[in-house]
Amino acid sequence: MRLSKFIMLLSSLLLLETAAYAHALWIETTATGKAGQAHQVKVFYGEFELNNLEPIEKWYADVKTFKLWLTHPNGQQEQITVTPAQDHFTATFTPKTAGQYQLHVNHLTGEVAGTTVYEFNSSATVAVGSEKVNKPVITASKTLTLQLPDTKTPQVKKPLTVNSFYPDGAAKELEITVMSPAGWQRKVNSGTQGQATFTPEWSGKYLLEAQHKENTTGERNGKPYQSIYKISTLQVVVK
Repeated sequence: MRLSKFIMLLSSLLLLETAAYAHALWIETTATGKAGQAHQVKVFYGEFELNNLEPIEKWYADVKTFKLWLTHPNGQQEQITVTPAQDHFTATFTPKTAGQYQLHVNHLTGEVAGTTVYEFNSSATVAVGSEKVNKPVITASKTLTLQLPDTKTPQVKKPLTVNSFYPDGAAKELEITVMSPAGWQRKVNSGTQGQATFTPEWSGKYLLEAQHKENTTGERNGKPYQSIYKISTLQVVVK
């Protein structure tokens, strides 16, 4: 009887870890905006490559309690209010000046799956004004982050480079999964400089996803963990 209960418990933990591992959280928004005009943002959770958008009530653990942050061109940060819909959250912000605005989610779940706690991250950049007035993307990072190096609109058949960062610098030799709107997937490596390159074959929305397991100990809601599994995403719109 004890062995049977142990097997059932182990199976439940494996299913829990698999559910979190296979899913990601991502931000969807247009890459350009206008000063003085409300800009729309959506946050989803699910499996992008399968077009599986989880209803909010089924989001893993406490992921739905995430906070959405906006960094202004001058470096000022503010939390943006999010509103729940059926399978995503919506938000708006109104840029006041030209420059680059960065949206970011960094959520460490309160639930421990086995000995692992999951961290869901996502970022998106909105360029306001002409490319000439935009400064390089802010590279400061508190966790695993993916960013585009500039504000140029990605084009079909033209190589696109993405930067990857850890809190202490470039994320070297990181495997990044590229998921296309046509269901095509490929993996690219960030190499020794923390930069990965791929060539988009179709127009539309792409999702870039990176994962990294950090062996570290801590406690969440009274339960100890031995590692943090970080999942980071970046949406790219190709024209």
